[in-house]
Amino acid sequence: MNKGIVKKTVACMLAITTIGCTTKEKTKVTKADTNAKTTTTTKKATSESVPKDVYVKVSAAGDCTLAKTQNSSYAGSFLQKYDQKGPKYFFSNVKSTFAKDDLTLVNFEGTLTYSNNRMVKAFNFKAPPKYLKILQYGGVDAVAFANNHCKDYGQQSYNDTIKTFKKYKMPYSSFGSVGVYKTKGMKIGMVAVDFNAGMSFGQMKDAKRLVASGCKKLKAKKVNAIIVSMHGGVEGSHSVRGDQISLGHYAVDQGADLVIGTHPHVLEGIERYKGAYIAYSLGNFCFGGNHNPRDKDTAILQKTLHFKNGKLVRDQQLKIIPCSISSVSYTNDYKPTIVSGARRTRIINNMNSYSRRFKVSFNSAGNAK
Repeated sequence: MNKGIVKKTVACMLAITTIGCTTKEKTKVTKADTNAKTTTTTKKATSESVPKDVYVKVSAAGDCTLAKTQNSSYAGSFLQKYDQKGPKYFFSNVKSTFAKDDLTLVNFEGTLTYSNNRMVKAFNFKAPPKYLKILQYGGVDAVAFANNHCKDYGQQSYNDTIKTFKKYKMPYSSFGSVGVYKTKGMKIGMVAVDFNAGMSFGQMKDAKRLVASGCKKLKAKKVNAIIVSMHGGVEGSHSVRGDQISLGHYAVDQGADLVIGTHPHVLEGIERYKGAYIAYSLGNFCFGGNHNPRDKDTAILQKTLHFKNGKLVRDQQLKIIPCSISSVSYTNDYKPTIVSGARRTRIINNMNSYSRRFKVSFNSAGNAK
């Protein structure tokens, strides 16, 4: 029996017109469970059993690329580390944090496919479908899958990845598909859009259309909160662009209660708009795309959603947990790790600097002030 406690994930999808729910619980995984599926013995919550005040802790993290680029060497790569250490290695330093929350959401950037139909671009990512176990063993409950690497090996690679999410019971949101995750009797809706390829008017228009339609569908299902994941911005820049702000504000205006940004691969500022937080970029997290990136700073964003009689109360309960994408400083060992001491202080100070324009700041414990 595996002694680690992991979270229960049962697939939940809204694919254009159909919606279902995922319930999160904690249980044990046996060695014989080769598909990393879980079983549950907990009772389903009823409307009568939901208390007056419910607190749902959501952890969000940035880009998870469980692969290497097509041109990089095997030596020192994510693939070699998987072959050496297995799927439980990568999230072992953050799993205990994810095990204590109610929903862990990351951006899945890459594909899970055997397709060799590589698109002509600088960086392409693919890995075997079994690599999804990395997230499940690590305590990740759901993924956003709308980014510029979703079709790195053609439409087949996108289809294969969606098929793998379904096979392994991993809830996801992706372009026109919207997910619902149930925990503590509350329904958390998820939308994911991409707007980074060229930043053309049409692509932003499409992103806003998908945000609006996704939020509308989730409201019809009477979800208690909505999280929108948006993928765009300038790679390597800590400065938030106007189009990021435009889409973030639009998402909140359409009903989003939390907005999570990715794509720049570095941390960017956080804004509070109409009572809802917008994290414009959480950077990389478990990132196989670079053997030794210069900037290894990242963070886990934790938002505690407070529901009173099923209705969300927008408050300032937000926390950042400073991390590194690697457990060592001299290379990327693909093992995200919570940092302490001077590095923790530096990351919090940096986030205060990035967020100053939005009048958001964090104290030494990482809590929003």
